[in-house]
Amino acid sequence: MQRLIFLFFTIILFSACNNGSIKTTEFDLIKYGISLTVTAPENAMLTQPSDNSEVWIVDSTSNFSIQVRKALSLTNDIAKVKEEELSLVKSTTGFAKIIKETDNGFIFEENFGETSYDFRYCVVQGDNKYIFQKIFTSDPTLEEVENMFKIISQ
Repeated sequence: MQRLIFLFFTIILFSACNNGSIKTTEFDLIKYGISLTVTAPENAMLTQPSDNSEVWIVDSTSNFSIQVRKALSLTNDIAKVKEEELSLVKSTTGFAKIIKETDNGFIFEENFGETSYDFRYCVVQGDNKYIFQKIFTSDPTLEEVENMFKIISQ
């Protein structure tokens, strides 16, 4: 019985520490005009494709490619911000279904001739909201989207 309990706790500990074997680190986005620190793969490259309202975080080794968008928020209620994003996604022509939902975000399936996956993860800080999603030029698998969602929600 003691061995069974030990095995059970060992499995739980191993599962909790496993990030899909991707080593992560924290990145401070303040130099990009975004006052957040985010977790991403340690080899990720950060770029700012346009202005101070967006940052791309890309690690081609793990197919980690997210966009962080900054916008003014009319509310600091994370549930309302997430609901706004959910409503926008559901109104898109290619929306198929919600796969996973948390307090701060969701993973969904879309179909524009082929099945693909995306997510939204929301953060509210002061007068700003930050929306995390996959970069539109990427085509990750469901497992990769789930991994991106897991990493950025740490």
